[in-house]
Amino acid sequence: MIGCGNGAPDDVPDLVPVSGKVTMDGKPLSDAQVEFEFKGEGGGLSLGKTDSKGNYSLQFGSGTHAGAKVGEHLVRIKTEWSGTDEQGNDVKIEETVPEKYNWNSELTVTVTEEKSSGYDFELTSE
Repeated sequence: MIGCGNGAPDDVPDLVPVSGKVTMDGKPLSDAQVEFEFKGEGGGLSLGKTDSKGNYSLQFGSGTHAGAKVGEHLVRIKTEWSGTDEQGNDVKIEETVPEKYNWNSELTVTVTEEKSSGYDFELTSE
């Protein structure tokens, strides 16, 4: 685990590794962003992206520290993305995940020190 340090703004809170798998209708959901928003004091956001098998691991804050805070999190899973491709063209990928898993998420999870993997989410398109 990473320590809290002396309380300076750049300090990283205590984090634990978090990984899991996301499926949609029983199939791996690739290229989805997984967000764990800490619901406790001080907040905080950990992010990950699923690979072709639906697997993800989280990075806290700016992405330089692996893991998430211990405690309850609101979880959002989304595929929508907009930006530019390698050629400088504007690109927008439409959302394929129902709102109840992202913008209006009903997903919560409690991260514990004892469990670092198996934070799996089985989504349905209905």
